[in-house]
Amino acid sequence: ILQSLTLVLCMGAAVARLDGVSIASNGDMVATSLSKEPYIPAVQSHLSIQIPHTLRSHHQGEHHELARFGLTAERGSMSRYVYLVEKSLCHSNAIDQNTTYPARGGDEHNKWVSPFFILAANEGMCTPVKMARNAQAFGASGLILTERLCRCNDQNCTDTFTDDSHCLDKEPPLVDDGSALDVSIPTILMHKSERIENLYDFVKGDQPAMMEFTWGLPIEDEELPEGEEMSEFKPHIHLWTAAHDMLMKHGTYDHLRALVSAFGDTIHFSPRYYILDGKEFGCHLHSNKVDEDSPCHHLCTNGGRYCAGHAIHVNGKEVITETLRRICIYQNYPAFPENHKRGEKANTAFFDYSMYHLEHCSEATLYNSTKCIEDAYKAAKITRATIDMCISDSGDLTKDAPNGLLDDMLKKREYSNVVHIPSLMVKNGIDKHTIRTRDLFEEVCQQFWDATMHSPYVANQNHQVHVPQICDTCGSCPNVIGCLKEGHCVPWGANRGPHRGEGAKKAGHGWFITFLIFGILVAGGAYYYYKQRSDFGDAGTGLLHGYMQMSSS
Repeated sequence: ILQSLTLVLCMGAAVARLDGVSIASNGDMVATSLSKEPYIPAVQSHLSIQIPHTLRSHHQGEHHELARFGLTAERGSMSRYVYLVEKSLCHSNAIDQNTTYPARGGDEHNKWVSPFFILAANEGMCTPVKMARNAQAFGASGLILTERLCRCNDQNCTDTFTDDSHCLDKEPPLVDDGSALDVSIPTILMHKSERIENLYDFVKGDQPAMMEFTWGLPIEDEELPEGEEMSEFKPHIHLWTAAHDMLMKHGTYDHLRALVSAFGDTIHFSPRYYILDGKEFGCHLHSNKVDEDSPCHHLCTNGGRYCAGHAIHVNGKEVITETLRRICIYQNYPAFPENHKRGEKANTAFFDYSMYHLEHCSEATLYNSTKCIEDAYKAAKITRATIDMCISDSGDLTKDAPNGLLDDMLKKREYSNVVHIPSLMVKNGIDKHTIRTRDLFEEVCQQFWDATMHSPYVANQNHQVHVPQICDTCGSCPNVIGCLKEGHCVPWGANRGPHRGEGAKKAGHGWFITFLIFGILVAGGAYYYYKQRSDFGDAGTGLLHGYMQMSSS
């Protein structure tokens, strides 16, 4: 129950920083405190004022972010009449036709003659999903939320609105809170600016305004952000899970291992772990108390900083310990180290360890057992001293002090779009979640296809994008998993066992037993025939030989 509740209570949020036209992207690319990742072009969206034309920006449109919920199509466009509501959209009864601008009645263009309109409002104290739901119930085709404060890095805004005593030093949340399945209208967060304030004053004067919003635009002439260098195109796949995730099965890790190995170093894969910030629950305030007196009893490490919910017969401390262990495993045994050679096979130590631990160490008495962990290291060809040093260097778990790796994981969680786990996020523009390997395979291949047609990669001869051969080989194969494992299309059942060699041995044993039984039957029949001939001659070979005739009639 605690794990389920904290998915919503502790969910972090982030929206990518935009310069000019908006780019929806995972927050990891913009959080300066997080590990740097290569610049990857994303799908564009564009927001502009059409009426009045005097407020229109003829170059880059309005600075905005696009919510990661509510879009029922990957691309589209709408031009709509704009209505402004000054009340908070956090309450469903806040909107009516008498409290919006332009006011109903009066001139012909103010009579709500069109059922299609975009509702504009200021940010509220509730989630954007709730505000979008209320706007949709009122009949809006889209929702524009405006920030109340300037961005701290927006010099033009802070110079204009000098009365504001504060500014936004990080992006507000604009992600799905887990309840957005019923929302089908696009939601946009617009940066505060003088032009937007003038637009709202224009609308409050009962004047008609129109805005145009387009999303899913292909990138034609995008320029790299200042200071960025062109890097090789690599779709990023993030596996969000927990160290004790009952929904992560042996087969899931096996399929992911096959996919990462098949794509090789053309993609970037990294596991990420959903842990809880103990400070949000006040667990750090009870770190000096006896464990039994703490409300976070056996949930946290490092003086109440990092916590996990109790799993079945496994406490939160053990889950955090295993989490740090797996983070260290992938950090020291990544699928492709930085100095790897082109074409080199993927290092599957992370997958091998996770699969062994899941299969052999899941029971409460074995979850943190030294012997079981050692066996898992051996199965995955991992050196224990390397992992122990990583755990110690990161800040350990027994001290009342921060742990660098777990702090980084909390930041990644905060700047993610993760609502539930397990979840696979394909990051290159708008994030998509899937846990089915075939869907993941198709999404990664689609991103390669899109990149072959989008700038700046098309124009740059040094960074031409080539679709991996595995996409063509397995794209039309019904058995995608088997194809990824074997490198060519194979029939269903060809990869049923966790290890193909083991399955082949079992199949060979089955055929041997079949032939053995058949041989015994044939030998028995031959022996019976031989005895009949030797005892009775030709008369003894009949089918009814030995039976007495009961009556001559």
